[in-house]
Formats: sequence, structure tokens, C-alpha cells
Amino acid sequence: MKYRVTTTAIAVIVSLFMVGTGFAGDASVGADIMSGYVWRGITFNEGMVFQPSVDVAADKGIGINVWGNMDLDDYDGALQDGEFSEIDLTLSYSKDVGDINVGVGLVEYLFPHVGDTNGAANGTREIYLSLSTGIGAGLTCTAAVSYDIDEVEDYYANLGIAWECSCEGPVKCGLGASIGYVGKDFAMAYSGGTEGGLHEYSIVASISYACCERATIGAKIAYVDALDDDVLAEQDVDFYGGVSLSLGL
Repeated sequence: MKYRVTTTAIAVIVSLFMVGTGFAGDASVGADIMSGYVWRGITFNEGMVFQPSVDVAADKGIGINVWGNMDLDDYDGALQDGEFSEIDLTLSYSKDVGDINVGVGLVEYLFPHVGDTNGAANGTREIYLSLSTGIGAGLTCTAAVSYDIDEVEDYYANLGIAWECSCEGPVKCGLGASIGYVGKDFAMAYSGGTEGGLHEYSIVASISYACCERATIGAKIAYVDALDDDVLAEQDVDFYGGVSLSLGL
């Protein structure tokens, strides 16, 4: 756990260094308040959560992201309210190849405060590959595969389509839909399932407003459900939503 906490500190320091030296092409901080925490269709908290993030993108396509989940509700005693139950560190690289954007990355998952004992749980790591392309009329298709190289050693695949348009002036509206597919070991480790296969589907609607050049506020609502109960057991959250704030640095 000491190594993983050190990794978190290093990632934050590197992100701030990139911003301070001008190495970063773009940098932003974000803060979301959500009615629940749902990851790949799996409920991690059915109560309120606070999810801050720091995102740094270099000119060469290299990016660093630090994201956290702070539980504002203890999920009937299963979590510690007011503590970070998860911190994710992502190192990524993306490049346009013709009309397709290709992305690869490494994600470190840290779980510093979980359970009613307020102890740490084993983290894990994933590598991923993503492909996305615009197909016209504001539509973008994305396919991604993530592979857990540490605790589970299995994969999660996702196929999605998203639409975005400028509704009026600084207002943007979006709709998205996706489906997930997992291996058997992933389903058994995370999803309460006994088989691999079609995992979940989700539908998301969002709206954002650019308050000024560097600040954007937004809101979203989502619906998620299992595609196969033998792969993803029934979850506590189907509908969830929240508000967000993003500031460019």
C-alpha cells in the first residue's frame, strides 16, 4: 500500500510540474457531485459521492489523469463517508491515424478507504486500447478493450456511440449509449456473475454550459442495467445523475 500511495503522490506532482513548466498543451480540474457511483454497470455506492479530477494533456498526445471518489454516504455502513474510497491514476497516449483516433493507456486503481474498518483494499492495474471515429452528424463511435494485468487478469470490452451538438450559443447537448462485454473472471470478481458475456448497457443524456473561456458547468442523467443476470447480478442503482464543474488552467 505504501508503494501505491507513493505512486499517487508522484502522479500529482508530475501533473503540477507539467502545468507549471508549460509542457502541457491543456490542463483542467473538475469536480462532480453524483447521486451514486456506478462503474461499468456495477454499483459502488447508491448514495451521494464527490468525484474530483485533474487532467493534463501534453502536446505530443501524452496525458495524465488523477481521479478520485469520495463517499458522502456510507452505503448502509459498507463505506466510510467523507473518505476517498478510490483513486485512479491514468497515463495515456493518443494519436490520430487517418480518421481514427487510437488511444492506449495504463490505469492504476487504488482503494485507500473501504469497508467499515476504514482500511485499504488491494488495488489493481489495467492496460487499455481504444479506437474512436466520427461518422458525421455529430456522432462518434468508440470501441475499447481493457485488460486487468494484476488482480483479476481478465478483460472488459465496451462499444459505444455518442452524439453532441451545440444547442444554442455556449450550450451543448449530448446523448450516448453503450454496451459492455466481460470475461468470466471479471464477472466473478466484480459483478457477482458466474459466466462471461454481455454485461451491461447504459444510456446517458447530458447538457453543458460554458460560463466563460475557462469554466464549464454541466449536468447528466444515466440509466444502466444488466444484459445478462448470469454475468452481472442485479445492482442497487439503475438511474443516477449529477452536476459537474470544469476549470481550464
